[in-house]
Order: sequence, then C-alpha cells, then structure tokens
Amino acid sequence: MKTFGRFLPLAPVCLLAVMLSAPVSFLSAQPAAGAAPSRAGPSNPLTIENLTAVLALTPAQVAAITPVLEHLNQVQADVIQAQAALARLNSGLAARIGAVLTDKNQKLQLALLLGTFDDHQYMMEQLGITRLRPGKNGSTQSGPGFDIATANPWKDSMPDVLRMNNGTMVTSAGQWPARRAEILEEFEREIYGRIPANVPSVTWVVTGTTTGETGGIPTRTTNLVGHVDNRAYPKITVDLQASFTLPARAAGPVPVLIGFGGGGLAQAIPKGWGVGNLTPTSIQADGPALTSGIIGLTNRGQPRQPDQWGALRAWGWGLSRLIDYFEAHPDAGVNPRAVGITGVSRYGKAAIVAQAFDERVAVALVGSSGEGGVKLHRHDYGEAVENLTGGEWYWMAGNFLKYGTAEPFVKTAADLPVDSHELIALCAPRPCFISYGIPQPTIPGGIGDPAWVDAPGSYMAGILASWSAASSPGASTKAAIRRCRTFPPFSTGSADSSKPPRWNPPIDAVPPDPVGLPPLFAHAPPATPIISPGLTRPRSRRHPPRAGSRPQRPAGAHSGRAAIGAEAHQRAGHRDQAAA
Repeated sequence: MKTFGRFLPLAPVCLLAVMLSAPVSFLSAQPAAGAAPSRAGPSNPLTIENLTAVLALTPAQVAAITPVLEHLNQVQADVIQAQAALARLNSGLAARIGAVLTDKNQKLQLALLLGTFDDHQYMMEQLGITRLRPGKNGSTQSGPGFDIATANPWKDSMPDVLRMNNGTMVTSAGQWPARRAEILEEFEREIYGRIPANVPSVTWVVTGTTTGETGGIPTRTTNLVGHVDNRAYPKITVDLQASFTLPARAAGPVPVLIGFGGGGLAQAIPKGWGVGNLTPTSIQADGPALTSGIIGLTNRGQPRQPDQWGALRAWGWGLSRLIDYFEAHPDAGVNPRAVGITGVSRYGKAAIVAQAFDERVAVALVGSSGEGGVKLHRHDYGEAVENLTGGEWYWMAGNFLKYGTAEPFVKTAADLPVDSHELIALCAPRPCFISYGIPQPTIPGGIGDPAWVDAPGSYMAGILASWSAASSPGASTKAAIRRCRTFPPFSTGSADSSKPPRWNPPIDAVPPDPVGLPPLFAHAPPATPIISPGLTRPRSRRHPPRAGSRPQRPAGAHSGRAAIGAEAHQRAGHRDQAAA
C-alpha cells in the first residue's frame, strides 16, 4: 500500500491529541433533535449581589448603586418587550402586504425590507426541498447515533483522496495539483460555498500600539481595523477587528499564531512566536444574518445563492486578508510565510477550512471541531449532517442542505462527493494539529469533550488523509476502520505510518514544525522531537530556529512515510494492537 509521503510532500502532518486542559464542548448548549439553535438572548439582569461579590462594595456604595441597577434592568426589560412587539408587527405587516403581492421577487424584497427574510427557508425553496430530516438530540449523548459499533454505515462510499474523478489514481507529485483542484471545487460547490468574485477589498489601519510583558519578555501589541470597501453598497459597513502581539526584541520577522476569537496563546511568546486575535463576528455574524456582514455586503443586501459561502468561509476569508496585511507590511515584524491559525469548536471548523483553502496558512491547530470540521460526515456518531442542515446551516453553503433532505428526494452523507479526510489532505504538505478533550466519562465530574463532537470520526479522518487506496479500492477506508475499532488508550500512539496517530496530553504535545516554526508548549521534556517521520527530521526543543529565519523544508522531507504523530513510538511505550 502506498502512502502520501511515499511520493511526495502530499500528506499533511496530522497530529491528533486528547487534551487534559479545560473542558471543551462543541456547543455551549446542545440543540434539541432537529431544532435550530436558539439565539443567545440578553444577559441575565445585573444584581447588587453580583457586583458586591466582585467589587467588595461598602454599604454606602450598595445603597447608591442599587436604584441605578433597578432602573437599568427595568429599561432592559422594556427594550426586550419592544423588540418582541416590533417583530410581531413586522411579521403581521409582511403577511398583510404579502397577501396582495403576486410576484415572488416583490415578496422577497418586502421580507428583506422588513427584516423578516429567512435564509434557511429561501435555500430550501431554491433547492426544491420541502422537508429535512431531524438531527440528533445532543442532550442524550447515548443510544442510536452514539454507538461506535454501528457508526460506519456508509464506509463503502468513502471517497479516495488519491483517485481522480475519472478514476485515475494519483501516483506522482505532479498529479496532485489537478486532484487538489477537483477536491476544492467539490468542497466549494457542495459544502462550504464559493467566495464571489466581486468581494470588496480591505484597507487595514493601525488604530494603536501598546507595550507590555509576557513571561518576562517585553512585547509590542498592534491593533488593527480592516475597513471593507462599501462604496457599492453603503448601507452595510464591515470593519474587521484584529490585533497581534510580538516579542519586542525579536531579531527579525517572527512566526505568528492567530486565534479565531483569541485567548490562551500567551505561552507562545517565550518560545519566539507572536500571537494574535481575529474577531470572526466582525467579519460575519455567527448566525442567520446572511444579508449583512461581508456576505451581505458582497451581495449588496440580497440573498446568497445556494453555492455561495457561509460563515466558515467568510471567517477564513478574513484571515486571508490579515495575511495580505502581513505580506504588504514587512515592518509589522511578522513572517507572512509562517502564519498559523487556531480555534475551538465552530472556530476549529473555521481554522481547518482557512488552512485548506489558503495555502499561505502554515499550520492549523484545530480544537474540537466536530461536524463541519475534521469529523467525517460519513461517520454516524454524535453530531451529524442533519444537525447542521436544520441548525447552524449558515456556517455552510446553501447546497449543503441537500444532504439532510427527507422530501421530495432523499440525500445523505453518503451522497457527498467529498469527505473531511480530503479537507485535511488539502492542507498538504502543511501540518494540522487536531485535538479533542478527553472523553467525559474518563474524568471524575464529567468534564472533557462529549461524544457529540465525535473524536473517533476525526481520528479516522486523520488516518484516511494519510493513506491512499492505490493497492485496491476501499483499502484505506478498511484500514482506518480497523485501526479505529478499538480507540487507542489515552497518551498512546505512534509516529509510524503503519500505526495509528498519537493521542497525548498537553505536557507532551507540541505542534509540528515543517516550516521552521519554534515549538509552542513549554512543558515537554527538552529533547522531545517535534515531529519525526515523513515531512521533517526530529528537532530538539533545545535548539529552536532563530527568529526571522526563512522556513525551509528539512532534508528528511521525502522519507517515504506518511507523517502522523508527535513522538517516538518507543517513548510512548505503545505497541500497536489495532493493526492486528
């Protein structure tokens, strides 16, 4: 059996880790079966007890502040009631006016004018869908759809990464660009959507710089706003919000890890990295408002078409525009060829999508991404296609709804032309680090990741991304299922392509180092190799590359093995049982 690494830099380094850090849940509140997620309402009323607990107020201060809080909370309640009344009024007005309109476009424009337009219903109408299948109930985490033994009903339809659409096998590096283009086209058309050619340009402005210190290292933080050109449609304004923090005394341009939503990245600063934040909702709302944000601006306030982008592609587009800024401003101190992206949950989905579609993204750290991320669509375990088609459809292209259809036709995940292992493969030869929390029952108190996010399905996708079926049709799928039949124990695994990927805690985990990026985590033993087979040679943590060095492919880049895993097999003390 051939592997990606056999003939190339085709296979991405795919590191999968079970993290011991804070609990990570794919959704803050699991949706009911088939139901659209409830939109977050206003925060709970602020009470004097909450303030006192935080601010240690004196009795005199309590007496002065209490009436102010009571008034504020009453105003908030009045506003909520007014908003509800306005929504009812608009809905009633739309119904009364709509009753006398006969032209579909007139009704559409009325809905847009009154704010009653429903993208979900509009997509269903455009696609001829009258009923969708309900999604699973995320509150149960057990029963049908949560059983590993029955999770592979569509295994025989799993697409082969290295099989061209005409059936030709990819057997050389020279064939990969054509195969990559085929995979990209299908992901764009059916899953994540196309970015329209008329998307407006972005002008970045530095709004401020500050100095600080992280771990004893002086830092410089730059705040940016990216103004999107809205001259073609001034009714919508989009301003991208971003910032990045660099070691102030770096000798040259440094690699930078951008977080969708930021947070928790400060430990990278002492290792020679810069860190940054890109606010996804400044690009596109995390909700059904698809006639606003960058999607709405590009379409000039009109509905999107079924093959156009959803929020995940929009957030990735924003990252690409930030990389544009780094390329155009070498004085910013960032190496534009060493920009990484990280995110958790929905932002984990956005991270892998961003890396797959923009080849300038050097590395992605993908946390608990679940359905729509690196989890296989065809792995019927936890959250499924139907939960997105009836829930967070706005993350995806409108065409994605077809695969949750019940009437008048039926399509399932098995009908998708691509699957998530191919999304990982699009990142080749750049690495992606795929992580999930330890399964909830493992830790007392129930913390960790729920079955909902389907860590096994992502583990399987990582294997499939690194193996081809050149020897016989379906061989890679069968191998992946065999390896996943027994989930590997926590903190075990291998760096050998014939063994399953490694699952390890953060004290051992470091991101891969294919382009000379310094390691992120500070707790691993000093001589731990960052990555050993496939794309790179082992590199001691005692000697990270100097800041500003030009990323180069290491001499061991063509070792003939698929690159999976973070440490030597012997150090993990694991002997593969799954391949038996």
